[in-house]
Amino acid sequence: MATMQHKIFCVREFIKTESATAVQRAFRLRFNIHPPTRKSIYRWNHQFEQIGCLCKGKTSGRPRVSEKNVWVWKEFSYRLDVTRAAGGGMLNIYKLYCEYNQM
Repeated sequence: MATMQHKIFCVREFIKTESATAVQRAFRLRFNIHPPTRKSIYRWNHQFEQIGCLCKGKTSGRPRVSEKNVWVWKEFSYRLDVTRAAGGGMLNIYKLYCEYNQM
């Protein structure tokens, strides 16, 4: 995994040489480790040109759940509990599941 120092070096070298192969050669000489792929070098350069930063963007975090999905899940859970309490078999539970999956 490339560190921020590696990314900065690659972008700076790419701006000078405009060649991903030349960047890989210089990287190998400078750090004495396997260089990043050409695809990574192009991606970092593009990201730097577009955003001006090589930082990892924020992730969306926990996905949001719509109110409808919350209601459907609560209704399904309630009916599942009622079906189980009434002694309904697995066939009834499966039918109930299929009914709510179509919503």
